[in-house]
Amino acid sequence: MADGTADNMADGTKADDENFFAFLRNDLMFKWVFLNEHLLKTLLSGVLDIAEERITELTVKNSEIPADAIGKKAVRLDIQVSFRITDKTCPDGRTEGITCPEGITHPEGRTCLEDAADFENEETLCDVEMQVVTGKYFLKRAAFYVHRMQEQKLSAGDKYKDVKKAVGVFFLLDNLFLSPKYYNVGVQKLLGTDEVVDDGVTMHYIELQKLDFADKVIDDSDTKMLLFKLLKADRREELTDMENINNATIQEIIGLINAYNADPKKRYLMQALEDGDLGMQMSLRAKYYDGRAEGRAEGKVEGRAEGKTEGKSEMAKRLIDENLPVELIARTSGFTVSEVERLRA
Repeated sequence: MADGTADNMADGTKADDENFFAFLRNDLMFKWVFLNEHLLKTLLSGVLDIAEERITELTVKNSEIPADAIGKKAVRLDIQVSFRITDKTCPDGRTEGITCPEGITHPEGRTCLEDAADFENEETLCDVEMQVVTGKYFLKRAAFYVHRMQEQKLSAGDKYKDVKKAVGVFFLLDNLFLSPKYYNVGVQKLLGTDEVVDDGVTMHYIELQKLDFADKVIDDSDTKMLLFKLLKADRREELTDMENINNATIQEIIGLINAYNADPKKRYLMQALEDGDLGMQMSLRAKYYDGRAEGRAEGKVEGRAEGKTEGKSEMAKRLIDENLPVELIARTSGFTVSEVERLRA
């Protein structure tokens, strides 16, 4: 998290912390970095164990974080994406898994000469999220979001065969499962058997805290593990140590992290959201987006005052609508757990 501690102002609210530095574990930083299509493709390739060239037609569905949406319900800091996975090989060896010379993309097991006009690589929906605190109901919330993506893609009159495959990818910064493995995959199975009931939804959980990188040498070509190390990092020294790695992807991400931290708008917004300070968010909107002198002056006073009163309720209700864990809502909004429970009633 932040390297420094924000000073307190006379009214008890936090001042902008010039020493604040956001890492990939910051929700906004994570989203801004991986909205970059080729970086997102690299991330998905590592997690899903799919060669990057097989991931095609990748489209981010919720790329925008508009300034006027700060503090509103519409803001979602996960990344929702759709993509298609091409076949591994062409049986007659004339392709590398993407398209035959005749321009036909075909399923595994069919040759270029077979008619594949009715075949279309199945669209896969994916929800990618950095989760700092899981909380009691995280698994339910994660499953809800992934299944909701499927439901939203199904129109009236569609057949159930048209339900898209859905994948959840969750990077966790606290330990959720008893399993010693850092990477776990969940699908629906019959109790006591290995028989899969439905492979249409797959959940991938990466528990970063179970990865111990201390004194461990990672080959410069191992982009997947270097990415996981970067996702876990929370100290500037860790980034500095990785700046000499001969890996273009890692260097690009470190460059973006430094660039976004050098941008006052982005840095202060990341700090406000990380601190759960709605008053600060309102102040920053006035300071950086309204473009009015009075907005800059009054935003810090009125924004913080309102953010500590009505703003707390607004934030808590927004997080409740997102089905976040009660403990996380309480920590973020400043309410007690019992107060959050009353708002949920």
